[in-house]
Amino acid sequence: MTKCKLLMYISCFIILCMCSCSNNEKNTDISSYGNFNEYVRRDLEKSIALLPKTIPSDATVDNYIYSYSCAPLGDPNYSILLCLRFSDENSFGFEKNRIVELIGENVTITNSEGKEWYYWGETKVGLEQLNNTEIHDGLFVRITYAMIDYENRQIIYAVGVLVDGSTYDDDIIDIGCRGL
Repeated sequence: MTKCKLLMYISCFIILCMCSCSNNEKNTDISSYGNFNEYVRRDLEKSIALLPKTIPSDATVDNYIYSYSCAPLGDPNYSILLCLRFSDENSFGFEKNRIVELIGENVTITNSEGKEWYYWGETKVGLEQLNNTEIHDGLFVRITYAMIDYENRQIIYAVGVLVDGSTYDDDIIDIGCRGL
């Protein structure tokens, strides 16, 4: 009987260790832009190509955050936030036009503080739900938005999959809610 209890305790310990271990990545180094894990790469291939393939040579990176987390028995979350400031009006216009060409039927456009915000799909509703204090445990939100600031020649790109109740980077929500 003691061997059986010992095996039970060891099994419980192993299961607890597996549940407490998680796969977390956070990267702010722009030189590794585009080096996302396999899950994120596959998900990005299925969604709107909002993110630039490479950082334009005349753009300054004001902010870059790539975040991924997944517990062994949990749902994967990721977010990519990229903020570029363009020194050249032509390249800013080219990138702005590339984003505008992505607009389809399922885009909400808002203007706030002289900036244009583009929210694809259910992003706007999802941001509102994640930003309030209610518990939406297990709420799955696909985030895809862009902000175009004409005065400062700045573009913010944000994409991700967030599940409420899981660990994710709040910056993508906080910035996205500014245009709501």
